[in-house]
Amino acid sequence: MMSKFVILFYFAQEFLFISYRKFLFMFFLSISLTIPLYANAQKVAGTAIAIQGKVSVKTGNVQASRQIILGENIYIDDYIITSMQSKLKIRLFDENIITIGPNSQVSIQSLFGEGSENTSLQLWFGKMWINVKDLVSDNKAFTVHTNNAIAGVRGTNFCIEFQERTDTSQIWVENGSVELKNETSQVIITAGQYSQIIQKNAPSAPTILSPEEMKNIFKESELINDNSFPSFERVQKKLAKTLRKNQNTSRSFFRINQNLKSAELATHRDTGIA
Repeated sequence: MMSKFVILFYFAQEFLFISYRKFLFMFFLSISLTIPLYANAQKVAGTAIAIQGKVSVKTGNVQASRQIILGENIYIDDYIITSMQSKLKIRLFDENIITIGPNSQVSIQSLFGEGSENTSLQLWFGKMWINVKDLVSDNKAFTVHTNNAIAGVRGTNFCIEFQERTDTSQIWVENGSVELKNETSQVIITAGQYSQIIQKNAPSAPTILSPEEMKNIFKESELINDNSFPSFERVQKKLAKTLRKNQNTSRSFFRINQNLKSAELATHRDTGIA
């Protein structure tokens, strides 16, 4: 009787051990499959290339925010939050640059070439500076949305601010042009001009600002100890310059070496040394 009990206990133990191993295997397999699916669902919008102060981000459906670190990827639908005196510079996937000012909240809604025909940013409140490198064409759009306005970019460097308390959108254009519109009407703002939309009123007529006023607006976008990551183009140019310098140095050493050899041979001839 005792032997039967021992045998039953042994098989029960083996069954539980096998079941436990199966459970662990299925558990870790489900995690390994879930993580890549979640990662693939997120599309990279850009990279944090310079940070001043504390900047946080909320990713996907995660409620808790985390602090952004230099070089970290920013994803489409990320919710970026800057604190007082904090700024964040992002190089988008298409090489355009955005700088988010203090006390601001921004999200990247879509990015051209990443399953979308346009790049779209949402400025919930605060201030943002945008440098669009390429001219926007009929099949490529770059827009910035606030609560009461849409800014359509046409290849430019401009600043946009939304004051939540007064429901006011303001735009300053350093170069290029921006189309500012709402449900009422639209205006084209060109280099050196400013316009605003208060609540649901029509955009104000573009106002020419002095060079000093424009300079002060865009000086605000500068980060203290700006340690921006270089763009791929800048890295290429620097590398090419270094290679050219090294080649010139190598040629100089080769010429010096040849001259030394020639001088040595001449000395041997003059002294009769073989």
